[in-house]
Amino acid sequence: MKKLFTGLLVILGLLISGCTNKPKEEEEVPTYDNQKILVIGNSFSNDALTYFYDIIEDNLIKPGFVLGHLDIGGSSLEVHDTNARTNNAVYNYQKRTEAGLDTKPLHTMAQVLQDESWDIVTVQQVSGKSGVANTYQPYLDNLINFIKTNSKNKHVRIAFHMTWAYEASSTHPDFVNYSKDQVMMYDSIIYVAQNIIGKHDDIDFIIPSGTVIQNLRNSVIEDNLTRDGYHLNKIGQYAAGLTWIKYFFDTDLDTLTLTDEEVTTDEFGAIKEAVDAAILNPYAVTSSELYPKPDPSKVLRYMDQLYMLSIGNSFTADAYSFLDEMVVDIGIKDYVIAYLYIGGSSLAQHNGNLLQNNPVYEYRVWSSKDGHSITKNVTIKEAIEMMNWDIITVQQVSGLSGIESSYVPTLKDFIYNIGKVNNNPNTKFAFQMTWAYQQDSTHWEFPKYDNDQTKMYDMIVSATQKQVKTLKEISYIIPSGTAIQNLRVSVGDTLTRDGYHLNEMGQYTAGLMWIKTITNIDVTKVTFTKPGVGIIANLDNIRKAVNDANARPYSVS
Repeated sequence: MKKLFTGLLVILGLLISGCTNKPKEEEEVPTYDNQKILVIGNSFSNDALTYFYDIIEDNLIKPGFVLGHLDIGGSSLEVHDTNARTNNAVYNYQKRTEAGLDTKPLHTMAQVLQDESWDIVTVQQVSGKSGVANTYQPYLDNLINFIKTNSKNKHVRIAFHMTWAYEASSTHPDFVNYSKDQVMMYDSIIYVAQNIIGKHDDIDFIIPSGTVIQNLRNSVIEDNLTRDGYHLNKIGQYAAGLTWIKYFFDTDLDTLTLTDEEVTTDEFGAIKEAVDAAILNPYAVTSSELYPKPDPSKVLRYMDQLYMLSIGNSFTADAYSFLDEMVVDIGIKDYVIAYLYIGGSSLAQHNGNLLQNNPVYEYRVWSSKDGHSITKNVTIKEAIEMMNWDIITVQQVSGLSGIESSYVPTLKDFIYNIGKVNNNPNTKFAFQMTWAYQQDSTHWEFPKYDNDQTKMYDMIVSATQKQVKTLKEISYIIPSGTAIQNLRVSVGDTLTRDGYHLNEMGQYTAGLMWIKTITNIDVTKVTFTKPGVGIIANLDNIRKAVNDANARPYSVS
């Protein structure tokens, strides 16, 4: 077995008295030296124990230490209670000593409790019910009473293993107990730990593995700690094992040395930091200070390759006016950017064309390999199947862009239907929020907004927030409308050529907004400009308008 940790671990302080988070007034009992721990659990306790004994043994933490484990996959407190009371011989009993691992099938809980004079016995709830308060009793009390009654050691102490919330994208069937929300699941687990476990007179210790995992999710490791959405991967297993070691032996984690090439120095540092923080604050998430999550505002996207297809109309064409030059300017060498064009087309019309496979689009494409071309009479399906697109963008027609009812259920249906013909499961969807008309516009749809630019902008923002932002299928919202409105504050209402289509300064601004949203590059890195149309003279204002829209996409700066 590949080992993650080497070096001598230093045991600090008293072994039990220094780690309990539930000090109690009680009669004198013999001093425990933590030689023998029995774990009653399931696959989640198995995750926590995967490397627990190896780390202890390899680093000479506790010579003679005995670890027992009763494991039935998916077992709840209720199942363990039933098995105990009925003397059901269904347990796989694993016992680790200096002599090695001994596995004995078909044991009863009573047999195992009598096998050794266990100092500590740990219990836990099954993961899907770990944050559901009404699933604990009377099973927890029954199980504790059984352990105390049947233990060879009449001074046995009880520990509770706090498990972890599922990965945010988990498909575990019990995730619905928490509305498929990781934070809600973690908060529910903490509520139980504080209000049921923490107030239980017969529970002496709470092992905060759940908080360690949640701490790590707020580090450079992020939500990459499971192998299937709920069981821990190697990093998670080492973190959980190290939690048990720190909790029971008060080990100085800084004495550990990393030797496993599968784990980076930063990941190892984040594990130690997360464990130390959870021991000090077991009921609250502590974000990493030394190994923080990447700042989303600084993470570059699609800089090596950009394959982007946009389905739109003339407002998409405006945004694409200088997009090819900008893509080349920031150094993207492998790119295909293209849009399907029909003037004045709405989401509903696009969706209908897709369903009917209508060959009614102009396919306008720019490629690092093949240059620029236009192909007529193309279907949406044909265009989607031409590439493994990184991003597909959509937008609403301008006149309906602030009408919420025009999005429902059309936008969700359109994205769903695109997904049916798209062969790339990694494609991200983006939505362009378009702009309000010039105040003196004569566009025939302007009366929908009382011929009021501010009202139109506000309605576009509201529709985007309520009908687009709420869709989990949308990864990026391109706030072109806010960038244009921001620029109007500094340069005036002079950004269209006909009251609604953008002029070149407006087109440059919209294009820069796309570049910022899609790649997240510093916009000062875009050095391409077009002379003679006010862009150079207003470049600082344009960049500010775009940066402000990126930071605050739903309000004018």
